[in-house]
Amino acid sequence: MSTNVVVTGATGTQGGSVIDALASGEYGEFEIRGLTRDASSERARALAERGVEVVEGDMHDAERMAELFADVDRAFVVTTFFESGTDAEIEQGRTAVTAAAEAGVDHVVYSSVGGADRDTGLAHFESKAAVEETLRGLDVGWTVLRPVFFMR
Repeated sequence: MSTNVVVTGATGTQGGSVIDALASGEYGEFEIRGLTRDASSERARALAERGVEVVEGDMHDAERMAELFADVDRAFVVTTFFESGTDAEIEQGRTAVTAAAEAGVDHVVYSSVGGADRDTGLAHFESKAAVEETLRGLDVGWTVLRPVFFMR
């Protein structure tokens, strides 16, 4: 039996790494739905060739997120402030985790940042903390990852 998983940021570094791990078979069998903003991109097409169900969507769109998380067991949610700022990141994260919980997803993994719980005053830490707070208030199992640095 396989587990249905949604991975947001599927064509990015974090989401792509999660898909690589899930698709490896080392952790079980997964039906993977990868969310991207552009399903026609080269990276998205490469994921589709590997058997990932690539879906296009905007994490600001609650209706689209509800569709995305329908009939899903697990979710990996990653957000970024780089493109549209921290207010947009908060909205994206809250929309995604709320849609997942409302759709009946069993467990959400949210990629935050180390120190998000420390009231640092750093906008890109506070935005992650706001999404974490929303997640804690939902009726869903959750895990928050707080990486401090990424290396390639």
